[in-house]
Order: sequence, then C-alpha cells, then structure tokens
Amino acid sequence: MTEADNPAGSAGQSGDRPQGVSGDCAARRSADLVIVGGGVMGLWAAVKAGRLGLRTLLLEAKVPAYGASGGLLGALMPHMPDRWNDKKQFQFDALLDLEQEVAAIEAETGLSCGYRRVGRYIPLPKPHLAAIAERHSLEAGQNWQQQGHAFHWHLLKTSPIAGWPDGAFTEAGLVHDTFAARVFPRALCAALAAAIRAMPHVDLVEGAEVAAIDPERGRVMLKGGEAICFGHCIIAAGHRAFPLLETLGNPADGPAQDWDGHRGSEAADGHEGNQAQARKPLGQPVKGQAALLAADIDPALPVIFLNGLYVVAHEGGHVAIGSTSEEEFYAPFSTDDKLDDLIFRARRWCLHWLTRRLSSAGRGCGRRRSVAIR
Repeated sequence: MTEADNPAGSAGQSGDRPQGVSGDCAARRSADLVIVGGGVMGLWAAVKAGRLGLRTLLLEAKVPAYGASGGLLGALMPHMPDRWNDKKQFQFDALLDLEQEVAAIEAETGLSCGYRRVGRYIPLPKPHLAAIAERHSLEAGQNWQQQGHAFHWHLLKTSPIAGWPDGAFTEAGLVHDTFAARVFPRALCAALAAAIRAMPHVDLVEGAEVAAIDPERGRVMLKGGEAICFGHCIIAAGHRAFPLLETLGNPADGPAQDWDGHRGSEAADGHEGNQAQARKPLGQPVKGQAALLAADIDPALPVIFLNGLYVVAHEGGHVAIGSTSEEEFYAPFSTDDKLDDLIFRARRWCLHWLTRRLSSAGRGCGRRRSVAIR
C-alpha cells in the first residue's frame, strides 16, 4: 500500500467507527486493521499501516519477535541469478528496498538494526561447481544490474580474506555474491516495535492470543473471550497461523468448521470421521537451532554459506552459526547435538577465525543458543 483510502488526521479516523467495521459490531475495541502476530511480518505491516494513518491493532500472543523472528542469523540471501522470473524479481526489489527501509526505521527510533550489505562467500569444494558458477556470473550480469545498481556473482580462485573460509573447502574456488546482506533479527524487531509504540494510530497489545477469526462478521475472538471488530485482518502468526486458517476452511478439503468449532452438513451425514481423516493440515512448524558466539571478528566479513549452513559476522563482536531445519522434533524449545554439529562444521570452515578469536574471549564464553519454531 502507498496511500490510505481514507487517511486519518492527527486525531485518528474521522467518526467513531473504523473503516470497514460492520455496523452491528458491539465489541469494546475495533480497528481499521487487526494484525495477528508480532513477528517481523506483523511488525512491518503495522509500521506501514501506521504511516498510512490506519487505526491498527497488532495482537501478539506473547511478546514481539517471540518466535522465529527473534532468531540469531539474519542472513539476507538473494535467489540464484539464473532462470529469472517474477518471484525472483519481487525478492530482488524487496532486498534492494530494505536498505532504505531499515535506514528510515533507525532514523525514527535511534536504534541500530544491525544491517549491513556484506556480501556472501560460497565455497566450491568440487571442480564441476566452478562451471556452474561461471554461468551464474553471466546471468547476474544480466539480472542483477537494475535501478542504477550493479551486483555481481564473482568466481574467485581463493578468498581475499585469509582463512575466511579455510582453503581446504575451496578446492574449485569460491563465489563472491555482492548483493547479499545481513541484519540482526532481534535488533530489527526491537526497532520496529519502538517505531510502532511511537505511532498515534497503532496499538501493540502483548499477551493477546487469538482463539478464532470470523471474517464474515469481521471480528477476532481472544482466548480470554474478548471480541475485537476489524475492517481488515492480516494473519502473520507464524506456525500458529495454521490452526487459525484451518478454521476458515481449506477449499481443497471441503467444508470448514463454523464459528463454534463444529462441522456443517458433513457431520449430519455421518461422514465427519472420514472427512477429518481426508483433510490435510495447511502447514506444520519447523524447528531451527542456531548459536551466537562471542568473537573478536570484523563485522564487515561476508556471510559464508555452504550446504545449508550459515556463518554470519555481526556487530559487537559476535558471530551467528546455524541453522537446523527440523520437521520432526520432540523437544521444541531445547538445543541438542544437531546444533553442536553445526558449530563443529563452522569451526572447521573458519578455523583461523573461530578458534583463535573465540579463545581470546574465553572458549565457551559468551555463547547463546537459540531455538526458533517457524
């Protein structure tokens, strides 16, 4: 959105009823826009709505960035520059715009988001990968040079930074992607929340867990029983969005539950059990483990990426390592040997940096482990 249909003045929307809210709504609270979920998507949406003057309620079940948005990595990686399509162009535009968006948030709040366009190194451990990288370099020359910017997919024989990564993993050279960036997720979300709290038309409500959404009547029901009326609603609740969306119905799976949580005609026909077995969930949570280590390290170092593992140098003497991607797990909020394996692999890649420099801060000191369910 770039312009509100009916932007508010300094006192909010004109009249007592927000835009689009039904005339029969008797709820104590109402808003032009209700956003369910205070992760990075919900926070950004609230910032945008606030700038448009929309009366907005951001409902977060716990605290902002409680889930995956409060992670440690913050790697901002573009798609490969080959086989260009609308999706890749959309992501290119978003990553390009993010730099200015972050700068605006930092200027508004005085808080750092830990953003920097540092680029990315991709080690090439096998010779055939170099030929693929050469092709991608040509394609980046076509697809990554837009809007007055020129980003590259360079093929290098050795790393310009000794030991980052270790030469044992760059037998066929390495790629230097100059478009990639990083941000510190927790700092970004804290800055977004601070910007929201300063906006006159946006309320951030913590501890407000949504139990159900009734789009026809334009209201959300909180776990405590309160109903909130809305003109529009955005669901940005991570994996907690799936059960909410399932109550709205999946057209591919047949009738959904009604407002009271009961089946419609299929239950009356005696087919509820069969229908329930046939229905497929819209999605499932995925567990990710990462670690933040204290390190005497240059925050301008490029992100290293290989086989799903990231090593990200952050400001303030920290490096993030991760993450796992686990669709099956038994302990959602604890770390285990899977994370230990990632740290071991990262230290092998960057032995010169992550062993010597970590030891200067005390081996094992300053380590934080994070589990994000997304």
